[in-house]
Amino acid sequence: LNNQKEQLKALEKSDDNAKREQRKLKNDQDDVRDRQRKIDKAQNKADRKRDNIESAQNKVAKQTNKLADANSDLIKIQEKFAKKKLRGNLSPIEISQFEVKITKQQLKIKEIETDILKAQQKFDKLQ
Repeated sequence: LNNQKEQLKALEKSDDNAKREQRKLKNDQDDVRDRQRKIDKAQNKADRKRDNIESAQNKVAKQTNKLADANSDLIKIQEKFAKKKLRGNLSPIEISQFEVKITKQQLKIKEIETDILKAQQKFDKLQ
């Protein structure tokens, strides 16, 4: 009878130890899961930041190319105007039309320069 009681106590004790170990293991697993979530969250944040920087950098490059194209278009318009003006076969209306085209192109260039400045500021802010 005494032996059975001792065996029962030993069995209960080992059962309690097993439950305690199980709780500890579950807590450890929860900690690992939480740490993994934090790592994933930090990785996602870093990925988004890298994507934003890359996007801002691409926008600056795109606007710079657009500016170069606009400048070359302005030069073409001015050269065409100068050639026709040298020939002397431009009416006052055509002269005004060329001047309007040139002014519009210059305004377009100013807008692109402003866009480049904004894009560059955004890029600098992200870095």
